[in-house]
Amino acid sequence: MRTRELSIVLFAALAAACKSGASPAAEAAVPQAPPAESEAPARPVNPAEPAAPDRPAAGSTAPVDDSQAATAVQARTEPAPATEEGAELGAPAKSRTERVAELTQAFDEARNANFKAYRKAFPGNDEPSREALEKFYAENPMPDANACLVSLRAIVDEDPSDPAVIEAVQWIAITAPTPNALSGFIAVLEKHHLERAEFGELCEILGNRGESGLLAKVLERSSHVDVRGRACLALAEAKKQDVETARRLSTTPEDELDGWKGYLGAERVAALKALDIAATERETEALLERAAKEFGHVVLNKGSKREITVGERAGIELFEIRNLAVGKTAPEIEGVDLDGEPFKLSDYRGKVVLLDFWGNW
Repeated sequence: MRTRELSIVLFAALAAACKSGASPAAEAAVPQAPPAESEAPARPVNPAEPAAPDRPAAGSTAPVDDSQAATAVQARTEPAPATEEGAELGAPAKSRTERVAELTQAFDEARNANFKAYRKAFPGNDEPSREALEKFYAENPMPDANACLVSLRAIVDEDPSDPAVIEAVQWIAITAPTPNALSGFIAVLEKHHLERAEFGELCEILGNRGESGLLAKVLERSSHVDVRGRACLALAEAKKQDVETARRLSTTPEDELDGWKGYLGAERVAALKALDIAATERETEALLERAAKEFGHVVLNKGSKREITVGERAGIELFEIRNLAVGKTAPEIEGVDLDGEPFKLSDYRGKVVLLDFWGNW
């Protein structure tokens, strides 16, 4: 085609576009898709919440076919791509670790603000009335931990092998809104993260949450000595806690177990009530002895005032089990009474003794 003819064609196309109110380039750049609800504020999506019915854009009466409805629902319920906002601004996309940190930090700050408001509303009042509490929380609602949990799960589901999962689980294990909040993450940790050196940071937290099964697998499979040491100690402490809780549950009437079920979950309460206490105590001692022998050099809380080795902590736990458990002979105590007279605890053997420990800090 000659230059003059090409110019005529381009001019004709431009004139037609002007009549329609859009340039050919603009038409090519805008995909023909259902109108997006961009005005709606972004919020975490609850998978259990049914999707809202689709509706045509404002001022339009055209029906929405099934394919458009499916596209619109998907656009509302799937998490936005991590690069979308950064791409628009020309900034690098945020990593999943950064997004996890932003979510959890925002929740923690909102919760701390709520605590400060509580202290201001009830200064020095340890037991405000129920009416006062209801009024306070109506005006100062706590941040939604479940919404944060759903958002964290969405990030994890993007790539379950991302190290951000470790950060997410740390926060959830400490701030989990329900007893089963970690259940959806345990399989992810086992499949993708048991070999990570960072897993050591999770061991004590998982032990406190009663995740003995996962800790046993970490102890068996991790290639990192310090991680195995932490897992061994945490597993022993978890079993020790199981024994203590099982003993308490054994004396709790059935009609008073609802509080425990709300705290631990009904399944875990049932498992603890059926626990073989004597066998679990033997397992606990064996794990603590192994922790002291194989991993005694591993340092916990390094650089802090709470720094201690696995061996030292295992020794403390063993002493408590063997000397301070219910039914054991109390260890000797020597001191001076209020009149300056020396005494020994053994002097009062066979008598009822009240020991009052106190201190000033």
